[in-house]
Amino acid sequence: MSPAARCLAFVDLDDTLFSSARKQTGTQDLQPAAVLRAGGVGSYSNPAQRGLQQLLACAQEVIPVTARSVEAYGRVLLPFAGRAVVSYGATILLPGGGVDRDWANHVTPLLARAHPAFDALVERVTAAYDPQRTGLQVQLMSDGGPPAYLVVRQAAGDAGLVHEAALTVVADWLAQHEGFKLHVNGRILAVIPPGLGKEAAVAYLIEHERRIHGTLFCVGAGDSLTDLEFMRLCDLAIVPAHTQLAAALAEAAAQGRERQHRQLARGQFGH
Repeated sequence: MSPAARCLAFVDLDDTLFSSARKQTGTQDLQPAAVLRAGGVGSYSNPAQRGLQQLLACAQEVIPVTARSVEAYGRVLLPFAGRAVVSYGATILLPGGGVDRDWANHVTPLLARAHPAFDALVERVTAAYDPQRTGLQVQLMSDGGPPAYLVVRQAAGDAGLVHEAALTVVADWLAQHEGFKLHVNGRILAVIPPGLGKEAAVAYLIEHERRIHGTLFCVGAGDSLTDLEFMRLCDLAIVPAHTQLAAALAEAAAQGRERQHRQLARGQFGH
């Protein structure tokens, strides 16, 4: 029998392997999974999420793919020992915590070009939604260099206000800035610069691994629409139930069934 392909598991963290205390309300047998900057546990894993951890542990390497910054990733309690994709793909960490310099050299000019546009977006959002009045927080997230991405959240967790800002301010700005990507999931909005994203970093790692090992078997796991882009690069995708991505896939499936029914009614099915 021929040897099996080298298996890599690319996995999102928040709402895939663990969730915030708020989202775990009512769940039994929780275990701490990440701590807050100010101290104290902020996220927990439930039994199903730990089951996914066990399943993915069969891979030769489990590579987290997260929006968390280097600092926030350092507060994760799960025992990852290999590489990690953080800050929506702006930084790739090596085993031991060092930075992949080849990827950093590729990314830094892209981030530098996006910086002025990000500054302008911060001004637009804060002008329209005074932080002191609305509690809307606008931050440029960085791992020490130019901003990696922009995030908008509401201090009291008002998802409606975040969505309103996306429609009234961010959408118009995006129409004027080609290549920037918007991600909205619940109470958080993120804008990612052109040429970057989780999928770009994962594609880089897959290409690197194929040059060394040849045939690969890649598994992708994630909960949100922004995860789907890197999961599509993998041979197998795992989507936790009751997540943004699971809901979107269910809606797409329902639309597909309706389209098939219309085609059948017109005698066009299969053409």
